[in-house]
Amino acid sequence: YTPEERFQLLMAHLDANGFITCKKYSELTGLLKNKASAELRKWAEEERISREGRVPHVMYLKKGVS
Repeated sequence: YTPEERFQLLMAHLDANGFITCKKYSELTGLLKNKASAELRKWAEEERISREGRVPHVMYLKKGVS
């Protein structure tokens, strides 16, 4: 998948489930856990999604949902 295709997969998962963990994102996209984590953090920093919690219990949510 391209990064934008992965973002669309992420948003579809968030619509259906409300949140995602790094582990689940890794399983969904086939990325290694460290790459999946870096991509989720990048999108959170860009404010495309929001991040809640502390390591190792971080959850990612759609922007504006908490």
